[in-house]
Amino acid sequence: MLLCSSEDLYSAMQRYYPTVYAALGQPFKANLEQHQKYVKETLPSCMEKLDRLANDEGRFTEAVITPGEVFLFAMLHQISVANTEVLPPKLKKFYDRFLVLPATQKVLTGNSSIGTLKQYFINP
Repeated sequence: MLLCSSEDLYSAMQRYYPTVYAALGQPFKANLEQHQKYVKETLPSCMEKLDRLANDEGRFTEAVITPGEVFLFAMLHQISVANTEVLPPKLKKFYDRFLVLPATQKVLTGNSSIGTLKQYFINP
């Protein structure tokens, strides 16, 4: 479920957020008004639904980190670095806990085998 939800977030972000390669209003991109409506109305609703799946500690599973959690973190991180603050309490706990993991920091600081993970989605 987290994989599918993360894919839905990614697809919507491709349409409603400008990227380092494509501005709003370009083919297949929303305009600024549509972006703002998505950020104010649709995205918070999506975040609330995901928030309900997490437990009070912001966990989706007890023992392991799943691929769905990794993908979800990646999407939440892209939303966060695009200056969109829409994380409800349990998702915020999930994000904050995941952000400080050594493996996450290794990727974010450019010390992993994939190099530096740069910001892709930007704030218009």
